[in-house]
Formats: sequence, C-alpha cells, structure tokens
Amino acid sequence: MMRKKIQMPGHFMFDGSDNLLFRNFTAAASRIGVYTAGDYCEVLEFLVDKWKIERLAGLSDEGRKAQEYVCKFAQRIRKIGEIIKWKKEKKAAVPVSFSWISNRELMI
Repeated sequence: MMRKKIQMPGHFMFDGSDNLLFRNFTAAASRIGVYTAGDYCEVLEFLVDKWKIERLAGLSDEGRKAQEYVCKFAQRIRKIGEIIKWKKEKKAAVPVSFSWISNRELMI
C-alpha cells in the first residue's frame, strides 16, 4: 500500500480557484515548520516501534519484503526531506494567495 504512494486526504482540497492548493498549503506549512518531512518520519518511526514491526516473524517472502520496506521507509523519507529542504534553501520564495485567509499572500 505504501509503495502506491498514499495520498493525504487534503490532497483533494479545492477552494474553487487554486488547482495547486494542497501543494501550496504544504509548502507554506513546511516553510514555517508546522509539519515537515521530519515530523512525518517521527510518526512513522513511532508506529513501527509501537507495533513491533521489526520483530514480526513467520512472514512469507512478500511479508518480509514489506516488513523491510516499512522499517526503512522513514529513513528514505528523511533523506528525501533533507534534499527538498536543501533545494528550497537555494530557491527564492514566491508569493501565493490563500482564499481562506482573505487572499493573503504567503511566501512559499
């Protein structure tokens, strides 16, 4: 399921005018540190540990592959997050308007 790239429910947000609303919202939230790739990784690591996924035994070959994938997923996301952060630091911020805050422009 995770290999199919789960989409966040907010991915389908639409305000009637901005087709890139979710992308712009997540960029703004990430820029101010509200919810970053690091936060997502912490949630994943917590759940993998809480559910003791690394310790599951008696799995089929497919199950072991999925177990390995899930256990390493947070680490991969963390690396991708670092690359994205580095690229954003190199790129100039651009203003984007959000309708639900009276079309106020935020830099993303």
